[in-house]
Amino acid sequence: MRKQDESTHELPSFARYLNKVFDFRAAAATLTDSRVEPEIPPSTVFLAAFHGFAFRLPSFQQLEAELTQLALQQWIGSPRAFRDDVLRYSLCGFHLQGLEQMLVQVNRTLKRNKALDTGRVQGRIVAALDGIEVLSSYSRCCDSCLERRVVVRQGGVKTEQVQYYHRAVGCQIVSSPCKPFLAIEWLQPGEGEDTAALRLLEKLPDLYGSRFFDILLLDALYAQAPVLKLADRVGWDLVISLKQNQRELYQSAVRLFASRPADGSGTERHDGKEYQFQLWDSEGFPFSADHPQPVRVVRSEEKLTQNHYRRGKLQPETTEHEWLWITTLDSRTFPTTLVRRLGHDRWKLENNGWNDLTQNWAFKHGFLHACRHRPQTASKEGQRTPAAVAGVEDGGIPQTGSAQGERAAIKVAEVESGDCPQSESEQRRRTPVANQGLAAVSLILLLSFTLCSAFIHCHSKLFRRYPMSTIEVARQLRVSLSKLPPNIRAPD
Repeated sequence: MRKQDESTHELPSFARYLNKVFDFRAAAATLTDSRVEPEIPPSTVFLAAFHGFAFRLPSFQQLEAELTQLALQQWIGSPRAFRDDVLRYSLCGFHLQGLEQMLVQVNRTLKRNKALDTGRVQGRIVAALDGIEVLSSYSRCCDSCLERRVVVRQGGVKTEQVQYYHRAVGCQIVSSPCKPFLAIEWLQPGEGEDTAALRLLEKLPDLYGSRFFDILLLDALYAQAPVLKLADRVGWDLVISLKQNQRELYQSAVRLFASRPADGSGTERHDGKEYQFQLWDSEGFPFSADHPQPVRVVRSEEKLTQNHYRRGKLQPETTEHEWLWITTLDSRTFPTTLVRRLGHDRWKLENNGWNDLTQNWAFKHGFLHACRHRPQTASKEGQRTPAAVAGVEDGGIPQTGSAQGERAAIKVAEVESGDCPQSESEQRRRTPVANQGLAAVSLILLLSFTLCSAFIHCHSKLFRRYPMSTIEVARQLRVSLSKLPPNIRAPD
């Protein structure tokens, strides 16, 4: 028998790594939610959700089936098995500050342990920022939903409908094999992605310090004066795609580069593709009339050759592309070829971040869409508590479906109208507040993504020794618990 066949990843090894390096259990014990004296504590709910995400379960219904396993109950510290409704009820009132602090501490530990040093570019850590649409619906909506009008075809006739959706902006380290997400920010109704991105960038120095990373890669949407001012104040260098949204700068650079030959050229091969490129580089362009900060502009004309099947035959095809980037990097330390590479590295966030989360972690499955779950309430003292629903406060399993939501709404309406006499403390608990379920689930998912990546790339010798995928590692950890039921994929 080969060594590869007899050596597998096991959950105890994974748990020991998390507890030893990140003090995982102690951090989970500090998490709180809005329930009053629950039988299933918030730390248990968090560990159950973490288990579901880390081991790539396709739905909360699948997680509910696995919670019948005694080994899993012991690992998450649960006194008994519980249904997915307990997960949903707890997570929709989860306090986000504890989850955000936990993500920050995990990332700080990774940097302190030099896990982010591998892959540095000229000694610099590189991060990228971009947005993603998570969920959309034509029927369900909440106070945090964004709206747009979409043309759809019904019965052969085009009609315009209002679509509700959620969109977020995230920042991820892309220079290291371990690619942790630093933070995520949700777009609010009436604002654009650039507004949420600037809010996230302003928050990062407070969370991590000014120089947690050194270079920030951005899309053309973020080529704005406030972003350059913030980066200059914090000390980040920028590489930003340049397109027609900065029309004066774009046209000035194109005219200048068209009047002289290329400054350099080269050929590159990787992933079965061949790139032939010519490069232009010039400094001293004023960014805009309102913000005349001098910037450096790099242009790349590229010919991409790759093989495609055409009529059953593999044939090479060549396409031409043009790229322009704005950068604040010094030309003596970062030559033109390196700026070009950094400009293309922004796609690592799309490929190794959002796409990985979507395809392999079910990020868009809608485990807990905020539009679908009951509201929460808060006391006058500011403590968030759940709406009074029979069968929940006493630790029982809450009912599902619209009946429970209707009953909760009726009770709240009775209190507000005075038809149902209540004590003063009960009345204080019935002020509606926003539902944070979607944000809580996303933070737990990003924690799972970061910790699993750290375990695989920084700890696992089997992963480095044998050719296996990260999905295979997750399967081995899951199977190490016990014989588990088949996958249950719930509809979105």
